[in-house]
Amino acid sequence: MKKLYLILTMLMLTAMVKGQELQVKLKQAMEKMQADSPLKHASLSFLVIDAMDGKTVFSSGEDIGLAPASTQKIFTSIAAYEILGKQFRYKTELSYEGLITNGILKGNLVITANGDPTFGSWRWEQTKDSNILKSFREALHLKKIMGLEGNLVIKTPFFAGGSIPGGWIWDDIGNYYGAGSGGFNWRENQYDLILQSGTTVGSPVILLSSRPSYVIKRKFDNQVKAGAKGSGDNAYIYFPTGPGSSFMLQGTIPAGENNFTISGSSPDPSLDFIQEWKSSMGSAFKQATLKNAPGGITALTTFESPPFDSMNYWFMKKSINLYGESFLKAIALQKKGRASTTEGVSVLQEFWKTAGVKEEALQVLDGSGLSPQNRVTTRALVTALLFARDRSWFSSFYHSLPVINNLRMKSGSIGGARSYAGYHTRPDGTSYIFAIIVNNYTGSASRVVRKMWDVLDELK
Repeated sequence: MKKLYLILTMLMLTAMVKGQELQVKLKQAMEKMQADSPLKHASLSFLVIDAMDGKTVFSSGEDIGLAPASTQKIFTSIAAYEILGKQFRYKTELSYEGLITNGILKGNLVITANGDPTFGSWRWEQTKDSNILKSFREALHLKKIMGLEGNLVIKTPFFAGGSIPGGWIWDDIGNYYGAGSGGFNWRENQYDLILQSGTTVGSPVILLSSRPSYVIKRKFDNQVKAGAKGSGDNAYIYFPTGPGSSFMLQGTIPAGENNFTISGSSPDPSLDFIQEWKSSMGSAFKQATLKNAPGGITALTTFESPPFDSMNYWFMKKSINLYGESFLKAIALQKKGRASTTEGVSVLQEFWKTAGVKEEALQVLDGSGLSPQNRVTTRALVTALLFARDRSWFSSFYHSLPVINNLRMKSGSIGGARSYAGYHTRPDGTSYIFAIIVNNYTGSASRVVRKMWDVLDELK
């Protein structure tokens, strides 16, 4: 008995010594990072806890509210797992109203949409645009509808407000990562432009084509120039500012590129879908305005999204803002009976308040972290990650987090802000939960990221 007691005592002392050593190393790493010139005027927040007992291992500025960028997705993801469930699926219903005469529907085809962000997405076979349009045609043929004299009507009965959250900036919303989420989404509400650059810096860039092909017929004011080779995608797309005005393309892409792709957000995905539907269905489907379609409404088919855990995988791995805003509206619909960003934020904050996150520690305007006005503490992030560890769906959530610098963590990046939050288990079995945020740095983002990694490397 005495021998067992001595062994346990030695193990406890060893753990305490290792813990103290880690505290010293983290403190030194933080001081070194803060002394670096790009961080001279920056705000920093860092918290590490032991994943087993929740005790603080190291803390610095953990209650300072900072812009979290995409690490904010952690709050949306976890709340959606709890409120919607791992197997939740969006449903989009196709029906018709009117009468079928000799294979012609004299009435309207009706799509009732509920905010599915995967409708037309290329990430799953069943959601691809071509497969959805094929299923659309097959559903009509089963009902022996060979033509249409009426309209294709898209309804979103439970959605209120706009698709773009308040706080998103003008530089973002014309680009693919700034695509808003509405009651009806199509192909992740984005399109591609294919560009060709000259061989010298400053030379003009030519707009070659688009995907889908009809997008290039829109008005584009192309002001993009060739930048230095290897400079990456620094081109931005801006929405038209009024009737008759053009989309504006500004910035640079690397010199010497023949097929360089940039992606924009669609201002009206329902119009995109209708245009593609017309092309898919052929000339027998003629649109005509009907004041009153005869007959009641008849269901044709229902499209289901992949389950939530599959959608969440892409949400976290690829940091798709559209998915976060769609999830936020889905939890609002579940809890409030109405889908809007405002209601979703209210549900999110109430959920986390109940789960132990102080209200002032989670001040957000959206579900994805794209707004630079969001403010979150590292304590709130760590509390959320600790909460998730005990849930039945934790394994699914854990594996949705990217592996970055050999750490399982979500990253965040917007202007002047970088962040990381996640989990790490050392070879000796000790597990940590951590979050680190830096705001208002100057100079190279890659240098700041490297400094942050140096701090996190001490957990390994």
